[in-house]
Amino acid sequence: MVTNQHEIGHILFEDDPGLITRALRQAGLDFPDLVKVEELSTDLSTVDPVERRADYVMRFQTPDGLDGIAVIEVQRSEKPQKPTAWGYYGMVLTNRHDMPVMVIVIATTAACERWAGRRFDFGMGFGDQLSVRPIVLGPSNVAAVTDAETARDDPIYAILSAVVHRDRKAIGAILDAVGEALPEMPEEIKPVVINYIELILGKSPLGDLWRNKVALNIDSPLGPTLRGLVDKAMAKGKAEGKAEGKAEGEAEFLLTAIKMRGIELTEAQSERVKATTDEPVLEQWLARVFDAASALDIFGDEA
Repeated sequence: MVTNQHEIGHILFEDDPGLITRALRQAGLDFPDLVKVEELSTDLSTVDPVERRADYVMRFQTPDGLDGIAVIEVQRSEKPQKPTAWGYYGMVLTNRHDMPVMVIVIATTAACERWAGRRFDFGMGFGDQLSVRPIVLGPSNVAAVTDAETARDDPIYAILSAVVHRDRKAIGAILDAVGEALPEMPEEIKPVVINYIELILGKSPLGDLWRNKVALNIDSPLGPTLRGLVDKAMAKGKAEGKAEGKAEGEAEFLLTAIKMRGIELTEAQSERVKATTDEPVLEQWLARVFDAASALDIFGDEA
């Protein structure tokens, strides 16, 4: 099942491609700065009728003129078919663009990090192997950002830290540090940090803890966090005896997520979302938001 933790994990690199350099250096690799970045299609299907799509693909250039491609994949658990897919992505992109390809796996558990860090060989063992060995960013080499100064200086890396350490003991200290740093972050980055971490944590005790930290540490006109919009609307609907209170909250949640992705809606599309009371439909639209490039990707042919 695709989760918000999975989606945010690769969206961070789309929002801030330089995160690749910072994260790999933190992990001990002397990776160069990027001077030019181009987002590539994640659709890596060829003639195979089965659709093959990576999480995120980018072409980059370094100061010394090296051209390359990075495939970003977020992985929570072992999946035997994944190494084959990573090898496929590498071969297709190498042939398609005639340049070297590296696969970076964001592992959100220690067990997955150990598994994904292996070299995967394909062949019969007679010198005929092809092999895949991804670069893995996981709990052992993505720092737990537990001080406010670090969170303030690189809030996007702090979000990556929350993605990787979400289910580890360090998450409480990470939330403390980011919450303390919020008032000193640029205004344009605050909603990204607040709402991405909200989405990573979901509706959980950790999510409640995060909402409380936001309320305590920042006096902001941003209003409630994303999931807080749902809770607020549900409470309002219940107080007014309205059965559609939760749907109203989900609609506000959806509109805010769309805005975060930089997707513009027409007035008619916005009104359509607000008027929708069918919760499964709203949830279906929301599931599409993080891979969407336009309203058409969210609403389909009815956009």
